[in-house]
Amino acid sequence: MKHLLLITLLSFGANAGINEKGMKYCESLEKAATITMKARQNGESMRKLIERANGEKVLILLITDAYEKRRFLSDDNKKRAVEDFSNSVYMACYEQLSKESK
Repeated sequence: MKHLLLITLLSFGANAGINEKGMKYCESLEKAATITMKARQNGESMRKLIERANGEKVLILLITDAYEKRRFLSDDNKKRAVEDFSNSVYMACYEQLSKESK
């Protein structure tokens, strides 16, 4: 899992600790993770997503992480994969903010 790289990138992007700015950053990452995994589960081309990321390292990391995950056939499993992925990204971000606020 590439969340260790994500945490490293987060330390540069959200080094303010747990505050409104940091929480908004985590929320934006969670939304990006949701969009990315939905695209993954619906068969969207990884190449197209990376092109749309316009070189944003965090987005590219989310994309590559999502595409390392299994793609499901049933809608229930797709929904669960999206929820699990976005929750894991939010948790990684929140944990990083927690460490920085100490």
